[in-house]
Amino acid sequence: MIRRETRDGSRSFIFMASCRSIASGLTATYGHDYHPCAVRILIFSDYYWPEPSPPAHHIHERARLWVQDGHDVTVVASAPNYPEGRLYDGFRNRWREKSTHEGVSIVRVGTWICGHDRAALKLLDQLSFGISAGQFRPEQRPDVIFSSSPHLFTSTSAKRVSKRCRCPHVMEVRDLWPDSVLRAGSMPWRILKRVERGLYRSARSVIVMSPAFQASVERDGARDVHIVPGGTDLDLFKPMQPDSSLIRELDLEGMFVVGYPGTLGTAHDVDVIVRAVPLLRGSRVRLLLVGGGPHLDRLRERIPREDRGLVRFLGTQPRSEMPRVWSVLDASMVLLHDTPDFARVIPSKIFESMACGKPVLWSGPQGTGSELIERHGAGVWCGCGNADQLAASMLNLSSDSEETARLGAAGVAAAPQYSRQQQAESTLAVLTAAAEMES
Repeated sequence: MIRRETRDGSRSFIFMASCRSIASGLTATYGHDYHPCAVRILIFSDYYWPEPSPPAHHIHERARLWVQDGHDVTVVASAPNYPEGRLYDGFRNRWREKSTHEGVSIVRVGTWICGHDRAALKLLDQLSFGISAGQFRPEQRPDVIFSSSPHLFTSTSAKRVSKRCRCPHVMEVRDLWPDSVLRAGSMPWRILKRVERGLYRSARSVIVMSPAFQASVERDGARDVHIVPGGTDLDLFKPMQPDSSLIRELDLEGMFVVGYPGTLGTAHDVDVIVRAVPLLRGSRVRLLLVGGGPHLDRLRERIPREDRGLVRFLGTQPRSEMPRVWSVLDASMVLLHDTPDFARVIPSKIFESMACGKPVLWSGPQGTGSELIERHGAGVWCGCGNADQLAASMLNLSSDSEETARLGAAGVAAAPQYSRQQQAESTLAVLTAAAEMES
């Protein structure tokens, strides 16, 4: 939950993502106690384990925690194929494929799988999930249905099943889609905007992961909005000694390593890296890019041949390997294009970076994410698309170990406010309240 304070006309946001705060707010509103009890939760999420995307981690880790607390959780997802658009080994893209992982029941639905480098084809991929998942008929009536974006078709399928099962639907908004992916005013945008507004109006509750989203979803019809910030698994991501074998493997001994762990997609400003790399010549700064995405090949090709020794590409890694990767980093980067929508997001890699004690170099628009970093003193805003400033920040930290340590320690101190446990408890409070209101 978030308390908003206004001082001299400006807004600052204080994150309080605890189940207790949300539950007490619901108690005050509805007049009786809300507490976690055994709940049958049906989740719709296009992305899920073992995919490396933030939506997959957010859903999988909360679902696992809810099962550990005694709840019955089923996830409806597509066959894993993100980010390359290729089916993972050991999985089949069938109409229905059932399995269980860490106590969570998983129903994989058949979809049209394609690469994510073409927006139109990607949209058809996402639409196919909405159609296929919307046909799902649970064997037992759920107490509550929970859908998580980024795309709206997870929620259209959830809405359809919730009507059929006559149970409440809680919608989680990770991104203001379609505003963030389509040109405002275009025909596809107008169509999807109507879909978005209908979903907000029909949902029992709406959870937003950034406080900057609240006004937008309320304006578009959401009636019961809760702010639950993202988080990360603090048991998995924490300060560690650098992995010496990985340092040797990547030839990074004695170097100051700035990492970008994540997908390089349309939202990410890869051009700023291309322009920054030549400015690092003669220094001990090295860049480590971990992951895939549609813009990865473009980035590889555009880095000047003489500067390619300054950059390492590690490729997509399993979640279990990421702490090892974080251990060799000295700082991390966030790369976002300069748009109003991206000024309102809080990328998940921020929380991992803070938990691991790595300063965040934010190259993107000033907004909710940059304010979070600055408020906790956990990083540096490097301008938006400003290669000179980004490179200068890397060079400054590489020569100032005390400042690097100070920023890293501030991130570690703030990280418990954004744990996955806190996020799971806060989300569960909203789901339980929705289920109890329906009963």
